[in-house]
Amino acid sequence: MMAIRQIILHDTRHDDTCAGIGCCRTSMPVGLTSFDVHLESLNETTYSFGEFNKVFIVDKDWFDENKDVRQKLLSPLYSKHPWDNSVSVEIPALLDWWFGSGSTSTGGISCEIAKKNASQFACRSINSWCYDNTNGNGYRCNCSQGYEGNPYVDDGCQDIDECQHLEVYPCDGTCVNEVGTYKCYSHDPHNYAGLIITIGVTTGVGLLLLFLGVFLLTRKIKARKAKMQREKFFKQNKGLLLQHLISSSKDIAERMKIFSLEELNKATNNFDKSRIVGQGGHGIVYKGILSDQRVAAIKKPHAIVQREIEQFINEVAILSQINHRNVVKLFGCCLETETCLVIVQKRNDNP
Repeated sequence: MMAIRQIILHDTRHDDTCAGIGCCRTSMPVGLTSFDVHLESLNETTYSFGEFNKVFIVDKDWFDENKDVRQKLLSPLYSKHPWDNSVSVEIPALLDWWFGSGSTSTGGISCEIAKKNASQFACRSINSWCYDNTNGNGYRCNCSQGYEGNPYVDDGCQDIDECQHLEVYPCDGTCVNEVGTYKCYSHDPHNYAGLIITIGVTTGVGLLLLFLGVFLLTRKIKARKAKMQREKFFKQNKGLLLQHLISSSKDIAERMKIFSLEELNKATNNFDKSRIVGQGGHGIVYKGILSDQRVAAIKKPHAIVQREIEQFINEVAILSQINHRNVVKLFGCCLETETCLVIVQKRNDNP
């Protein structure tokens, strides 16, 4: 707070200081709710100094930094015509205010307490933050870092485009604005090298994962298609009929089984050529080692007439019940291929 009275000792006086002679000032303590000012002359005989004619509240730093304003306030012209717009001076004063100040018997409401009542909480913008008064008397709101605007209204704090204000947010390279912040990509070749390496590694890993994903997906699709194909052939080759015959006769169930294609692939090493023990116009015979270590001859015909499949199934069921030393023993059959495979006991006279 400043109090100024006109001082005219000589016409040549151009003092612009406020050091107690003709001008005095005092600070206002923080946290006061009222402040009374009373001005009077301590020596009424010194009338030549004039009367106090200006009292105002002003920001201290602003007043100290503005010499021209001080000279104007101390000028005789301003003292005689303080309301003349041509000589008037606008001076800033900082208003210290807080939400919830003095709301409780122990002081103001803190941020922690205020947040509990969302409808009354003053910090409305989602991009704002609350801070308490240092003397514990109330709270205020500010926009979060990287945002500007009014924190006391919904969506009042908006993103700052730092790239449009490089004088405040310096960037010596390429500036890229992001929500709540910004990135500055340097033009330094070393930094570009690091960026290129990072992009290269990231791209390489991404491509590797992509190829791995495609490979696994392709294999899964192939396995699914193969399974569907096996199921199709099984039904086409009257597999359900043979299952019914086996389940209805305990004797047949004990003598033969329906082999899966996977079992025969393992037994013949995926029908390797080295396992061929005979072939002719009707098909190829492979030597196989079954899972129970029995040696079998697996007959793979070139073709089969679809209308004869049901007859073939019935004959297989009958042959499984024959047990004679001159007749090779039938182990079972596989119906998961286009042509039915027959698995019989391998005779010792074959290699």
